[in-house]
This record gives sequence, C-alpha cells and structure tokens, in this order.
Amino acid sequence: MNNDAHARVHERLAADEHSIRRLRQLAAGFARDHGASQRRSEDIALAVSEAVTNAVTHAYPEDWPCGTVELDARIEHARLVIRVIDEGTGIGVNGSGSLNGLGLWLIGQVSDEVELLSRDPMPGLQVKMVFSLT
Repeated sequence: MNNDAHARVHERLAADEHSIRRLRQLAAGFARDHGASQRRSEDIALAVSEAVTNAVTHAYPEDWPCGTVELDARIEHARLVIRVIDEGTGIGVNGSGSLNGLGLWLIGQVSDEVELLSRDPMPGLQVKMVFSLT
C-alpha cells in the first residue's frame, strides 16, 4: 500500500473503445495500490468505465475528428478523487433538470460523491468522482 498523500496518475487517450478498458484498469490498479479492497476497486472500475464510455459514446459528434478522454486520479485527504475529462460538446439535462442515463446513476451508486462540471470557457465535461478507499 502506498500512503503518499500526493500520489497521482494521469493519462490522456484517444476517445475510442480501447480507452475504456485501459483507463478502467489504470484507475482500479491505482486504487488497489493505495489501499482499496478488491470490492472497492471493482466499484471504482465500474464508475470509471461508465464515465469513459459516456465520453467515448456521447462527447464527440460523428463528424468530429477523434477527440480525447483523460483520466486524472489522485489521493486527496485520504480519499481517491478521479476526474474523467473530455473536450466534447458537453452534456444536456432533461426538462426536469435532472441528468439522464443509467451510467450516471451507476456512478452515483458506487461513489461517495459525483459532480458533472463544465469546462467553461473550454469545451467539454469533467466527471469528478470521489471514493473512500475503505
């Protein structure tokens, strides 16, 4: 177990189907390296997989050249903070003001906190997820 309070991993990949597995594995491995149980690392892998899948599937219109997706994971105040970032068109809300999507719901179920943040003035979306490691 690594107790480095400043530990961080960051990777930027093409937003394609190959990035989903790579970033999921990277996040789960980082979590295990910093004390997450097998069960908790599986929750983290699920959340990252859903966030990256959303970026790959929805962030970039079909007529755009291939965009990117980034994973930034770090230990902050004894918690794992993961950001999945794209430079796509952003995300919409339905008429009630709530977000649609099973993937976002799943992320909310397995994480301690989740936030969807605009990258204004830059294009794109940041999905911020926070996890206790125990």
